[in-house]
Amino acid sequence: MEHWRAVPAFLSRQHCIEFEAQIAAHRHRFVSVARPFGLGPTYRTLRGEDIHRYLPEIVEFGASHVQPVVESFAGRALRSALNRGRSVRVQLFDDRAHEFRWHFDTSSVAALLTLHNANGTETQIVAPVWSRRVRPVYYALYWAPALFSLLPRATVCAKAGDLLLMHGAQLLHRGVPTGGGERLLLVFAYEELDRRATPWRDRVNKYLNTGYAQ
Repeated sequence: MEHWRAVPAFLSRQHCIEFEAQIAAHRHRFVSVARPFGLGPTYRTLRGEDIHRYLPEIVEFGASHVQPVVESFAGRALRSALNRGRSVRVQLFDDRAHEFRWHFDTSSVAALLTLHNANGTETQIVAPVWSRRVRPVYYALYWAPALFSLLPRATVCAKAGDLLLMHGAQLLHRGVPTGGGERLLLVFAYEELDRRATPWRDRVNKYLNTGYAQ
């Protein structure tokens, strides 16, 4: 099984610029993601509800271009996450305090499409065998993320237009900036066709990451 895949230059530079211009017109709609009690990620986001309402071109691009590649990578049919708040999102990291700490995704497969990465953010992915071992104690150790940093991991530093595919629900991963400047990306979330809701997990994840709230 292929656990993650980097696809360089999936999106042309011109297409990145066009998406950035469309997103820039809605920067006033971005919300800041809080970090309750020092837990969770910090960044700014344009949530899925607003993307569906104001940027349908991005939603259509996900359906026509991203989803077929995701399904080929996963080896099965998938659907866009039913929760519109996280089915597609814009994530902006434009402050040195912004980071996306160690986490597992709530959806089966994620597609991260970088529009620009001026701060050299690295996506660090813990090896599958160690991700499996850590998963049962993940929430118990969530308050001590430095422990996860001791685990073997791969590192991907995406450039503008690069696409990163991950079985994010199975792999412990995080985003770490290496310098100043902005990082802007589109995140598409996919799940099994017959997936059932897990209300307790959704509540926990919405608490830790307010960017998922509807």
